[in-house]
Amino acid sequence: MIIAFSILVHEKLEVVIDQIHNFKKFNPGSIIILHISEDFKNELKGSIDFFLKYNFVYINPRSLKTGLADNSQFLGHLSNINHLLTSNVKYDYVCFHASNDMFVRSGLCDFIIRFDVGSTQFKINSDSEWEQGRNALKDKNLIRCVERMTAVSELNLFGSNIEGSYLNYDISKKIHELCLRNNLNKNNLFVEFLRKILIKNKYLFFIFKKIFQGVLYGKEEVYFSTLSYYFSQKVSEPYVYINWKNNLTIDREDIDNILEKKWEKLNGKANLNPIKDFEYFAVKRVNRDINDLMRIYINENC
Repeated sequence: MIIAFSILVHEKLEVVIDQIHNFKKFNPGSIIILHISEDFKNELKGSIDFFLKYNFVYINPRSLKTGLADNSQFLGHLSNINHLLTSNVKYDYVCFHASNDMFVRSGLCDFIIRFDVGSTQFKINSDSEWEQGRNALKDKNLIRCVERMTAVSELNLFGSNIEGSYLNYDISKKIHELCLRNNLNKNNLFVEFLRKILIKNKYLFFIFKKIFQGVLYGKEEVYFSTLSYYFSQKVSEPYVYINWKNNLTIDREDIDNILEKKWEKLNGKANLNPIKDFEYFAVKRVNRDINDLMRIYINENC
């Protein structure tokens, strides 16, 4: 079985290399598809050729300007899927990751092969306090797409953290085709123009997002979870552990509990009350610093 890890990177070549080694160490038969942000690609210049030494690493030729909660994370991952499919790269699952994730234990293949999708798939309600959820309910393009694909009178949208979520090959292909048919694979010219202007001014960006909800937000936390819901039957929770109770800060105790599979000591911190199967194999957040103490601890003890 081949896992394709989709990772969006935007800084620090030495940290990207460390992440590649970490992912391959715990997932030896896997491949990695990197989306390198436009600014980072310009910064790397000839250094990007360094990745050619890894025959399991694919570089997405498309480079977007990536940011937070501005559509770009979803578009970057979708572009990675597009590159895998159009280049006829063989894979059985695509797994989504951030550039500050690290694996701490092996065995992912044996776990996810039992499922179609990994996603929290929590339903977004009209009284949702979650920012991405509030935006999703006003996302006309997503709503139109869902209405076209289901005869159910009640509109159902779902959310999930992107890190550690995954799709099997067939579902990733269906979602890719669905996004292309419904023009969900790109911003329209007006939105892209606004994004390029507003991304440089956080104050104006905040005002714009408040006024025009459903246009620019963390779509990666909604689109994959919502669209996969209509294609999947066997679903697990995402496999990346996130310590929400400690502002995403991971400590040694968290890692040791994952290695010892002491899930009951972790789920409260992760805000997880699972009704679906789950296991943790990786963690977020590990600072993008090659000398970060948790990075060193993982590299030396896992």
